[in-house]
Amino acid sequence: MSGVMRRQFLDWRMEVISCLAHIEAVIDFGEDESNSVNETKILSGVAQRITALKQSISYHLNDARRGERIRSGISVAIVGPPNAGKSTLLNALAQRDVAIVSSIPGTTRDVLEVALNLNGLPVVVADTAGIRESEATDVIEREGMKRARDRMAAADLRIAVFDAQQTLNSPPPAQISDAASLVDAQTIVVFNKADLLTRDRSATATAAGASVNDLLPASIATLWQNTLQARARSLFSTAPAAMSLVSLAPSQGAATASASPVAASSLSGPQPIGFGLSALLSTLTQHINERLLKPESSTADSSGAAVLITRERHRQHLQTCLSLLQSYESK
Repeated sequence: MSGVMRRQFLDWRMEVISCLAHIEAVIDFGEDESNSVNETKILSGVAQRITALKQSISYHLNDARRGERIRSGISVAIVGPPNAGKSTLLNALAQRDVAIVSSIPGTTRDVLEVALNLNGLPVVVADTAGIRESEATDVIEREGMKRARDRMAAADLRIAVFDAQQTLNSPPPAQISDAASLVDAQTIVVFNKADLLTRDRSATATAAGASVNDLLPASIATLWQNTLQARARSLFSTAPAAMSLVSLAPSQGAATASASPVAASSLSGPQPIGFGLSALLSTLTQHINERLLKPESSTADSSGAAVLITRERHRQHLQTCLSLLQSYESK
């Protein structure tokens, strides 16, 4: 062990040793009645120091396991209805063909994982079976959906992928409504197949790989922005963490959407929709940093450096120490 964590552990160790030395001194010399006043004063001081030590250790233990996440990888689950583009998104993030992509609903039955490096952060992304509770027919597909929900519950973050065109249908298909129940405040919603929204405008440009921004001038982008936000408000019971509009090319395993998001000033509403895979990656990175890895003031040392517990055995030792300190305080 080295660095900031080593200094913090050494500080705790020296504080425990100091408190123990004072307690042993009271035990060794406590029979002298003339020392009774000093004895009370010493034990009172030790009690205060132990209380402060407990608080410091508790603060570091209540860190939502950020250190372990950095060490082993932040878990991200891709969920959504069938044929929304979940496997294509996984391939685009991995920049290689990891998952089989097919127009046949229910192609993905089991959980497929891939380890990625996202701007220096280790991330484990899992592709899951499509959710369509009202339409599932066979036992295998239902087991796949069960595993998808289990992985979603265990994930640090979720990316819910929806077909943008189907989402805008009124009413939306049953499988869209089924998957909408997965969205919560820890979910990034991705509206895929943005090229289908503008297919009637310029099929040639789309086939040539034109960007979403090329096909959607600012006025139309704003229209889609407002339309998708209105549908999201009616579809999702909880507002998602962020929303993105992309167009993924299954044959290439990459995004044809623009890398530049539409300027926030040109979009109305509290949650602008980012355009393109780069905008989605930026949103995902920001979400990880702000909500999962940003250190609290209580888990930083005097210099402001983050103090993270990265190993399970360190955490267990600290929990044992905290338990013993609490036992002493209760006696």
